[in-house]
Amino acid sequence: MPAPGPTTQQDQHSTASSNTTATSSSSSSRSSSPIGYMAVRAALRQVPDAPGTPSRPHHAPHIAARHHLQQYLASIDRSSFVDDLAAGIWAGNRLAISRSLTLCESTRPDHALQAAALLRKLIDNRQQQRLLAQEPHSSSSSNSSSSSSSDSGDQQAESIGQHSHLQVAPTVPQQQQQQQQQQQQQQQQQQQQPASFTAASHTSSSSSSSLQHSALRIGVSGPPGAGKSSLIETWGCYLADHGNRVAVLAVDPSSAETGGAILGDKTRMARLSSHPNAYVRPSPARGTLGGVSRATYDAMLIVEAAGYDAVLVETVGVGQSEVAVADLVDCMLLVMPPVGGDDLQMIKRGIMEVADVVLVNKADGATEAAATRAAAEYGGCLKLMPHRYQGWSPQVLAVSAFTGRNVPALARLVAQFQEAITESGELDRCRVRRAEAITWLSLEEALLGALRHDPHTRHLMERLLPCVRAGAMAPRSAADIALSYFYEHCG
Repeated sequence: MPAPGPTTQQDQHSTASSNTTATSSSSSSRSSSPIGYMAVRAALRQVPDAPGTPSRPHHAPHIAARHHLQQYLASIDRSSFVDDLAAGIWAGNRLAISRSLTLCESTRPDHALQAAALLRKLIDNRQQQRLLAQEPHSSSSSNSSSSSSSDSGDQQAESIGQHSHLQVAPTVPQQQQQQQQQQQQQQQQQQQQPASFTAASHTSSSSSSSLQHSALRIGVSGPPGAGKSSLIETWGCYLADHGNRVAVLAVDPSSAETGGAILGDKTRMARLSSHPNAYVRPSPARGTLGGVSRATYDAMLIVEAAGYDAVLVETVGVGQSEVAVADLVDCMLLVMPPVGGDDLQMIKRGIMEVADVVLVNKADGATEAAATRAAAEYGGCLKLMPHRYQGWSPQVLAVSAFTGRNVPALARLVAQFQEAITESGELDRCRVRRAEAITWLSLEEALLGALRHDPHTRHLMERLLPCVRAGAMAPRSAADIALSYFYEHCG
């Protein structure tokens, strides 16, 4: 076999140029990839080393496993799975919506990348629709102004030299009677017509905001046994029967031992679940406060993209700390039982400060009088509480999920709430703040997941935890050591 000849300068130059081309192509692929190079690195770090290989730094996992995972991650964007899900969501396909929500709730790295790509596609489509909707509006407004000016000029030209028809002005008593009749007719129409959650959202002064949606996000919280699920079904059926599309994201408690959940809210809402204008999705709490997490916000974006007008988020209902959902929704409904504890129990600030509407349920039968008294007492307590919105004062209403008492009044009350905060501009401002909070929450969850799944950090914790159990080291000191090690080797 002939020995290889000496490497010439031209060969070195070609080799260097090929390496430069490969480096530039890889860097361009990293920057142009919609998945994100940092997300790929996070997924690659979770690939275990091949058995029998010596220990190596964390940033150099097994070559074969890395190659296969890179091929799989690169095929995510080329596959039509995300495109099919997005098309199904826009078409209102329940199966596509359910699969998308499952994708967002998954903790697998590849599912997280697919969920991010899906949400990015939905948001881009929403922005494109908003831009297209603004263009004909601006052109039509200019055309209407020019046509109105020309029409007014033509009318003035035609009125010259012609006898105008004189109209006798009505007297003052006639004007008062006409105004009273108009007010009565408007009140009757408001009582007869159901409230809609689609009209008020388009009257915002900042409709060009990227966070403007047509759906109203409503959180339903309260202690266990207050009748949250029953009230949601009765109210949701009323809204769905009158043309509104209602999506319910129900959170069920998870077991602290096994992590499992029964997910029985959809079974209890059998009538609403089978309604063609409603969608009910039960989800496990998974140990989070109230069961509300980043996946809940992603689920709201998905059902909004599917065209639902009202998104109801039912929390676990663990008591006075049930306030996490208030950071995600626009309107907070607090459902309370007619009898529950002493009088001081109802003035707990943690749960009362976030309520926009307080509903005293079970206002029927033997508990009707108690519910009426409790509603009056809650109304007095709310006067001492600060308001979430400057343009809205919290209201109290006694309702009955069994008989449907004041359910139409509840729909009108929530519609008035939406109109008030939309006209004042508080809806857009609060949604911007909530989006920023969700961004930080997503970052915290991602960092915590990377820290928990890092094999070197877990190996270090296996050596630190015995010291913590024996009392030789404080938990905070062990956490600082593990965090410093993670920053040094994985940063």
